[in-house]
Amino acid sequence: MPSNGTTTTVAPSSGVTITVCVPVYNVERYLCECLDSIFSQNYADFDVVLVDDGSTDSSGAICDEYAARYPQQALVFHKDNEGLLLARRDGFALAAGDYVMCVDSDDALVPGALALVATTSAKTSADVVRFGFTREESEAVPVESSIPFKLYSAEEKPSILSALCRSTSGSENPMWFKAIRRSCVGVDVDFSKFKGLTFAEDFLQTLTVYDRAQTFCFINASLYYYRPGSGITRAYDPHFYCDVCRCLDVGEGYARRWEREYGCNDLMVGLAACRLDSGAQYAEWMASQGDTVGLDDLLASRDFARCLTTSGAGKLLRFDRRLVLWALRWRAYPIIASIAMARAAKARR
Repeated sequence: MPSNGTTTTVAPSSGVTITVCVPVYNVERYLCECLDSIFSQNYADFDVVLVDDGSTDSSGAICDEYAARYPQQALVFHKDNEGLLLARRDGFALAAGDYVMCVDSDDALVPGALALVATTSAKTSADVVRFGFTREESEAVPVESSIPFKLYSAEEKPSILSALCRSTSGSENPMWFKAIRRSCVGVDVDFSKFKGLTFAEDFLQTLTVYDRAQTFCFINASLYYYRPGSGITRAYDPHFYCDVCRCLDVGEGYARRWEREYGCNDLMVGLAACRLDSGAQYAEWMASQGDTVGLDDLLASRDFARCLTTSGAGKLLRFDRRLVLWALRWRAYPIIASIAMARAAKARR
């Protein structure tokens, strides 16, 4: 990840204040790099809320060190471990800025990020400012958005909701590439039943944000360094499918209402595709373990079976996922196992 260095020129204030929320859990290896990238920003009107989610390494002490170093900007909240979702919500509750940004504690902001976000927010008054990001190992190549960069009015909101619901790869879910008007972050939403949720928590929070937001601005600039392969980015975990389905159940409630309110009819199809995509990944894992009973149970589950018959859902998936689903329908489990083995071999290269 590139060094942010020390910025000598302070950008003029745009009148917009920003709170950067950093949930922290056992990231002592990367935390200083993350915090240096934030506190070296050339925009003055920001504060930082560090939420130590019950870290058992030195992360909590590092947070305290930075709070002592930047007493006018940094606030530390130490709490018992409840997971990323609730840690962020605790940070949102302490936010004072006009806009809130999330930075995962193993990632970093690029120099000048806050100044550009603040300027864009001031010019557009958008409820959500979405920006690009760059993967650490290929930092010269920004990851493209599935949504064109521009200002979206309230009348264009259905296209944003469609992109969110149809994002089978989760590319529009992350909270960390958005600046959100504080009134839209949903501090009042009770997520307590999702305590300990490991996956899809960004999607759950984005549902609330996009429900409340009316205007969106997508800017064509990579302002965030995302570090894959650390934090929650890891090898397949069998809990993934269960967590995703819990969040998709919530998403379907939003989607049904949005379809009625905005007259769009593709949101449930998109979420069906997301469930199928996650199910195909789960099927690969079970096939690699020789779990034919689990594969039978997946095929027989009501919601998964419903999505298999949802018209148009399969067309939104990658070819390899469609192949897994075809093999699953015909109970050709050895084919799924072969696909899983080929994928694992490719990953080892």
